[in-house]
Amino acid sequence: MEEFKKITVICPLCNETKDIKIPMGVFNKKKLGTVKINIPKGSVCSEHDFLILTDPKGRLLGYEILDVVLDSNKNRNDIGSKPLSLLDLRKFFGKRGLLHIFHAKLYGYPILLLYKDKEFQKSIDGIKNFFINLFSDSPLIRIPIKFEQSQELNRKIRKEKEYLVINELGEILNVPWKENDDIERKMLQQAFDIINHQEQLFLLKNSISKFITESLYVKDLYETIKSLSRDELLRKLNIKFKNAKFSNNRIKFMIIFIERFFIHQRIKNKP
Repeated sequence: MEEFKKITVICPLCNETKDIKIPMGVFNKKKLGTVKINIPKGSVCSEHDFLILTDPKGRLLGYEILDVVLDSNKNRNDIGSKPLSLLDLRKFFGKRGLLHIFHAKLYGYPILLLYKDKEFQKSIDGIKNFFINLFSDSPLIRIPIKFEQSQELNRKIRKEKEYLVINELGEILNVPWKENDDIERKMLQQAFDIINHQEQLFLLKNSISKFITESLYVKDLYETIKSLSRDELLRKLNIKFKNAKFSNNRIKFMIIFIERFFIHQRIKNKP
């Protein structure tokens, strides 16, 4: 499970104070020198952007005030070709829309995204690149999002029953799965609990990597052991991944993941 460092931050301009959580992985990546972490407007106070400076152990050293700050309250059409953040995606599609897109990408469902606004085209490459980057550590190939310009954002779904169909407003027109989205909901919530955009992405990629690694291990177990009880599966998982916690729900979604990407492999005697 990802560990966090809680730091009490005081805005150097207005003295507003707030505790923020930073993933320990941010500090582990740097052995020497100073770690700089961006604190955007709205994270500690409602008016100011600044940087906090820490040592590699997460101890606060000081603050740095930015000379030039771009307006963070952009219109959705002003994002353009700039690399998109998780928050940008939430601005586009809302929490529910983003959750569905993330579920589809994680489990390998094809996605059809309908758009009408020509300005939206400016962000298509940014959306594509965000998800390519998000799943760049995954060993499994995912189907790129299909974008379609349409005068009817709520058109009838005909041949795309196997697709997640969503429009540029985040309205969901077709969902091809029956399972719930508990796993991805938790992953996204943990990421949104972090203030810094880069650290959000780092945490989410780490959560995805752990889930896939655990799922592929379960796949290997079922390939080598013909009959595996729930208790034996849990025992092996706890030995392999000592710091993880495995609920029945997580195991259920790991099996769904395996069956989505390895169609030939149907898990018998599911725990």
